[in-house]
Amino acid sequence: MEVQKLQSAFAQLVDTFDTEQRIEKLTKKCCDLLAAIKTDEQITAEELAAAKAAAKDALDKYAVRSDYTLENWNLVKAEKKKGNAAIDAATSVAAVDKALAAAKAAIDQIESISGAAERLAKAKQDAIEELRAYMQSKDFPADKQSEAERILNDGIAEINAAETLDDVADALATAKKRCVSWPLAATPRRKNVLQKQSRMQRRRLRTTPTAQPSPVQTPDPQLTRS
Repeated sequence: MEVQKLQSAFAQLVDTFDTEQRIEKLTKKCCDLLAAIKTDEQITAEELAAAKAAAKDALDKYAVRSDYTLENWNLVKAEKKKGNAAIDAATSVAAVDKALAAAKAAIDQIESISGAAERLAKAKQDAIEELRAYMQSKDFPADKQSEAERILNDGIAEINAAETLDDVADALATAKKRCVSWPLAATPRRKNVLQKQSRMQRRRLRTTPTAQPSPVQTPDPQLTRS
């Protein structure tokens, strides 16, 4: 459209010039202006190249070495390499944006050092709450209350000292095992259950017929005389 306008304006101006020299100067100037006008294809290619360069720069800065263990950093680098390849292969700005978003999402799935620390802290908190609930659910005898408190405190200390998720699970299981064999206190509910079982046992004993002694067999006199 811009080219057509320029051509129309050029034709009108030519009519106003009265010498060949002036026409040549005008022609040269218009040719220079036409050469400076970019086509739609040129504009699109430049926009795409700029979008790719910006996307690669954003991907390069998205994750840094200090945030990952060596093993996980190698995984991050692999995802960045795949992301850059997808960006290079994109044929539109929208495709570039999509490739960048996909690369970032893949990197987000790789656990960072800070992410691992947060997960470990959350596991410790959950384990301590579970241990407290477990101990509170038990009705320990009076003479075991202080020992139960010690087991709880030791368990919490061991959970907090854990360095891995497996260590947290082991510390929780160990604390539970320390009191699993203790007899429970006789709560009113348990007393009622025991009393009911005792009454049922006595009732069964009363209703069960007792064994009668077998009659003594006396010898037949007729048999003894023969």
